[in-house]
Amino acid sequence: MIKSLVLAFTVAFSAVAFSYEFGAISYDRPTQTLFVELFFTGGEQEHQFSVLGGECVTSEQPNGMALRLADTGWNDTGDEMLSQVVAIPLSEKLATCDTDYVNVSIRIAKKFRLISVER
Repeated sequence: MIKSLVLAFTVAFSAVAFSYEFGAISYDRPTQTLFVELFFTGGEQEHQFSVLGGECVTSEQPNGMALRLADTGWNDTGDEMLSQVVAIPLSEKLATCDTDYVNVSIRIAKKFRLISVER
C-alpha cells in the first residue's frame, strides 16, 4: 500500500516538475530593456512571467540588483521543448542606482545568470 502511494506521488510530481534553462541574455541601452531567453518544457506556448525584486543595492560598487522571474505556467504538464523571450524594462529600477554600471542577477527557479549593464 505505501509503495503504491509513493509511486503515485512520484509519477504525479514528475508530470509537473520541469526546469528552466537560460538562453541568450542581452541588454538594449537606449531603451534600458533586458531581454532574457528561456527554455522550458510544456504544452502552452506563451507563459506569463512576472518580475520580482529589482531594488538597487547602492552599498556595492558597482551597484547590484537582483531580479526573480516567476512563471504562472510553472505547472504546465506538456512535454514540448519551448522557448520564450522575456523583456524586462529596467529604466525605473536603474534610476535608483548611482553607478554607471550595474550588476544584474536574474533568477528563475534554482538557475541564475549575471549580466553587467550600463545606465
